[in-house]
Amino acid sequence: PFTSYLNSNYIPLDEEMVQIKAYLTHCRKRLEEMKAEMDDQAELSVKLKYDRLYDHIESCASLITLPRRVPDDVLQEIFYQTLPTDRNALLDDNSTPLILTRICRQWRQVALATPRLW
Repeated sequence: PFTSYLNSNYIPLDEEMVQIKAYLTHCRKRLEEMKAEMDDQAELSVKLKYDRLYDHIESCASLITLPRRVPDDVLQEIFYQTLPTDRNALLDDNSTPLILTRICRQWRQVALATPRLW
């Protein structure tokens, strides 16, 4: 039910967090049932279903992680504090602040909107 949010920076509302947690509990219970089935039978289709459900649980669980809820101004300060002081970070493609723009859409937007990083 929450798949439309999985590839976004959507921050669930408190009541949605409760729903997501209940959904994850249900999915994890089903995962355990499938694992028992796999132990009883070495059927490939059960293993594939298990793997798909496991991946789905991991994706849904990411919706309720703390990093998703960090306000932009806090991210800006964290990003600023990660800048190296011994060299010009802009000359290195694999250094902050450029690498911060490769994590997710939210981090890219925040990093690009923070002039003191550049």
